[in-house]
Amino acid sequence: MPLPPENAQRLIAPGSGIVLEIGERAGLGKDMVLSRAATRLWFLGDIFMLPDWIRYPLAFSLGDILIATGAFWLFWELGRPQTHPKEVSP
Repeated sequence: MPLPPENAQRLIAPGSGIVLEIGERAGLGKDMVLSRAATRLWFLGDIFMLPDWIRYPLAFSLGDILIATGAFWLFWELGRPQTHPKEVSP
């Protein structure tokens, strides 16, 4: 998953001494540090970050938002009471 360099810097704790180069994998995860110019569909990469006041470094993508929305909707629908009980014939 492409991760812009500016988001990669925000994921690293200040003073840790870790330097991420463009084209390298970020840690042991799925993210590769790539510039927007080097990424064809950059808007599908991990371009969103949690706000600074949350204090948990996390980058996520549009696909992550859609998956979470779909999972929430599925569980919401499965948890609703049945409004039309189905008849069971012998």
